[in-house]
Amino acid sequence: METGSFKRYILYAVGEVILIVIRVLIAVSLNNSNNFRVKRLQDQQIVVRISNELNAGIKRISFFQDRLQSKGEALESLAPFFRGKVIEDKRGFLESVILASTFGWEQPPLEQTTFREILNSGQLRSVSTLGTA
Repeated sequence: METGSFKRYILYAVGEVILIVIRVLIAVSLNNSNNFRVKRLQDQQIVVRISNELNAGIKRISFFQDRLQSKGEALESLAPFFRGKVIEDKRGFLESVILASTFGWEQPPLEQTTFREILNSGQLRSVSTLGTA
């Protein structure tokens, strides 16, 4: 082998190795970037789902609050009868008794599906800062 030819071969081989390393680094960088993007989308979906569940919970609580207000008013309207007042409007009295006795013993069911899913799957630790853009 000639010395010049061997040097060119080594130089060519080193160049090829450098190109391969650069291609691998670019591929790893693109893969990491894609993984980050996918993770970010998953985190955003989790935030949207939790937000929807919280909003549904707020509506349920508001409904229960209105019903409890009605129950309180019904109980207040019954108080005079327990102090001896004569019942003149028997239908209204019975409606107040029914309203006062049929609501308020349970708690509003709150949806926690998403939170339980991420907690049980171990994803809770991997959810990045959800509030940041």
